Parts: sequence; C-alpha cells; structure tokens
Amino acid sequence: MSEAGEGEIIQPSTYMFEGEKPDFPLIPEQEVTNLQQVTEFISLQLQHSSKFTQEALAERQTDLQSRPHLGSHTLRHALLNPDQNSARFSWIEVDKIIGRQSPLGGDWSTEAKSRKGKIIMIADILSRPTDDNIEQIFSVNQKDEPIIAIAINGPSGPIYYIEDGTHRTAAAMVLGIKSIPVNLWRIKYPLTDSTYNKDLTEQWRTKLRQGYIDGSLDIVQEASEKCPRYRTNLAVNGEILPWTRCPNGRGQEISRAYAQVYPHSLNKEQYPIEQIFPSSSSKVGKLKSKIAGIFTK
Repeated sequence: MSEAGEGEIIQPSTYMFEGEKPDFPLIPEQEVTNLQQVTEFISLQLQHSSKFTQEALAERQTDLQSRPHLGSHTLRHALLNPDQNSARFSWIEVDKIIGRQSPLGGDWSTEAKSRKGKIIMIADILSRPTDDNIEQIFSVNQKDEPIIAIAINGPSGPIYYIEDGTHRTAAAMVLGIKSIPVNLWRIKYPLTDSTYNKDLTEQWRTKLRQGYIDGSLDIVQEASEKCPRYRTNLAVNGEILPWTRCPNGRGQEISRAYAQVYPHSLNKEQYPIEQIFPSSSSKVGKLKSKIAGIFTK
C-alpha cells in the first residue's frame, strides 16, 4: 500500500465500530505519530462500548477461542528473516492477527497458570485509555517494550504474527478494539531456509520444479560422531505464497486460516492449494486399511 505524501488527505478507515464510525484519519499500517494520537484513537474505538465488569471481561476472554489462531510451530518456516532494521511503529488491524508465540498450545484465550488473569488485568487498564495507561501498554514514547508483530503478506493483504505482547493483544481482542499500534517487522527476500527432514526436502524439490518457489537447493554433509548428517539449504528469491516452504500439512492449515481472514482470496486457478500442499491422507488411509485388514483376517 502506498503511503500518503506530504499534504495528501488520508481517507478515514472503513473499520466497523459499534455505533457511529469515528472521524479519525487512519489507514491500515499507517505510521504512529505520537502518544496523543494513540490515546485519542483507542478512546474513539471504546466510546460506544459498555463498561465491562470483571465477569464480562472473563466471558469475552472465553469467546476468543473462536478466533483464527496459529502457533509458532505452524508458522515457523513462514517467519524466517524478518527485517528488524526497517521496522516501523504502525497501526495494524486486530482482525488480521492470527499467529502468536504459543509453546503451551491452546488458543487466544489461553494463559499459563503462572500468568492467569493477566489478559483481564490489561483489558481493565486499556478500557480506561489515559495517556499513562496507553503508554504503559503500547510503549508509544519509550519504544522499550512495544508489541512486536511480523507481517506475512498474502495475495489479498497481510496477516500478522505476534512475536512479543500476546497478552496485550488478547486484551485488545477482549475489548473489541479494531486497531493497535505495534513495532511492525516484514519478511525480507532473498532468504535461506534449512531442514534435516528428508520429506520436507522432497516437498521443496517438488515445489521448485513446479515453479511455486523461485530458488535453489543445496545439500550439505555435516560431520557427526555416529554417522553423517545431511542438511538441506533452500535459497529463496520468491514464492507463490509466503508460507509455500511450510510442510504440506501446515501449509494447508495456514491457507485455511488466511481464507477465514480474507474470504475467497485463494482462488483455485491462481492458488491451487491442493497442488501446492498435497495431502498425504490417501497414503495414511491405505496404511490404516492395511493394518485393519491384518486384524480382521
């Protein structure tokens, strides 16, 4: 998306709020200018909301289970080589956030036992958007602990992964906030991916041959005490989707989540998902049938 030049009028966003649309000039990924802007816009997003009790906040946290959610293990290959040097402090749309660090698994409502209640605590602070509270949560001035998001730019627009600040992001979701300020990183090409997995190596080889990935493979033998190990390095200049390098099952999962955020975005002619990420279910089905046959003889 092109940025507005000096003196150019930025049209208000088409975000949907409860009640009237706020008259505030904001476009997705617009750069954050100052703390006052953030406080004013968060206040506008909350001005038609009810005052939430702790019980209501807890109920809304439970409702986060239905949001699209992908963990770091699923998105790992899609998150390589984020360019931190060109990071911008920008507004992003909360509904486009689907990924987060999640070593415990779960969903957007999940919290570790040691941090139980933190989402509601932050939501309570955020529901009272004074300059002090906004600075405490978003680090607009100090930039010492901002929410960090990585953009994964699909064909219809970006989806985002939260590298740091998952509780604060979930708190914004609880309150129904549509846009939050983050330190935004982008994936930079060319990049290099690597694996020791033979199956993934073959998937990469196939996608290179089919033209879904523009790049090359290099297999390196590594010394080992027991036996040699072989690491496959994939040099990538470009790819049809930013998650093309992901293992096929995870690529399908990311594609489903992307289609939830951007319905009808992955048309079959341009993005034949079943060909890019072929399912191994047929092989699994044959194996299950064979095993079942052994026990039924």
